[in-house]
Amino acid sequence: MVSFDTEQNVFFGAGLVNKHSFNDLWFAELSSMMGAFFQNDPSHDLGKRLEFRHILAIGRNLGDRHAISLGWTHTSNGNLGRFNPGKNDFLLRWHTRY
Repeated sequence: MVSFDTEQNVFFGAGLVNKHSFNDLWFAELSSMMGAFFQNDPSHDLGKRLEFRHILAIGRNLGDRHAISLGWTHTSNGNLGRFNPGKNDFLLRWHTRY
């Protein structure tokens, strides 16, 4: 997974995803991953390049190939860094299946 935020920070990560379908249209998603966080400027420093990210989202399928979801994410180094301010964000995501 690669994500960018409005402050031009970048997260590259990989991990586990659990998706639960309520019916053909609606689903919930829980994921946990680890990866690298690259901050745009020093004020966005999360204490370590290695970060852990958790996402909780609810979404809606839009046909066979697309979906949209709204989620909450927390990024943290799990106290492995020199400090651990953490970062919380809301996500609006577009999903495409190939």
